[in-house]
Amino acid sequence: GAAQELQTSSLPREDDRALLGVVIRESDRLDEIISEFLDYASDRPIEMGLCDVAEVLHETVVLLEARGNRNVEIRKEIPRSLLIRGAPDKLKQVFLNLGINALDACSQNVKIGHLNVRCTPAPGPQPDRREGILIEVSDDGCGIAREHMGRVFDPFFTTKPKGVGMGLAIARKIVQAHGGEITLESQEGKGAQVKVWLPM
Repeated sequence: GAAQELQTSSLPREDDRALLGVVIRESDRLDEIISEFLDYASDRPIEMGLCDVAEVLHETVVLLEARGNRNVEIRKEIPRSLLIRGAPDKLKQVFLNLGINALDACSQNVKIGHLNVRCTPAPGPQPDRREGILIEVSDDGCGIAREHMGRVFDPFFTTKPKGVGMGLAIARKIVQAHGGEITLESQEGKGAQVKVWLPM
């Protein structure tokens, strides 16, 4: 492999550095794949406590803005506080994954793209209509082809050249562990919208 070649290499120093860069990137990618697989396969119950979803969303938006994508405008409609019983770190993992997916979709736009994050109180789905909150993450990016829609939450399914395909599968598992629901709507060439409902 690349690491073994680097050890016995007589290449110029600049080529050595480039080869080492490949090793590091592929190692990081392998770590990501293993970490996401273990996260998905784990049967450990999620530790729940008092969780301010609005605060988690505000922090997520800051992280998304820090990615520095100048071609995407992030717009948010988030209240100051919305309390539920949940796991803040796990929910941040969900929202960050949805936001990164949206940024990636918008990065393919020729014009300026838009990522919208909205959070409002909302009754749950039928039949019980429990009290809860609805988080919507939408974009006007490339969208998802119709033939792929039935597989977007499947583990290891991805249309990204270097994607792992675990993000949405893990997101659904986390949301369901909170007693919530997650749905995705998309039209190819016009963007996508993910809705996450969580009970209060």
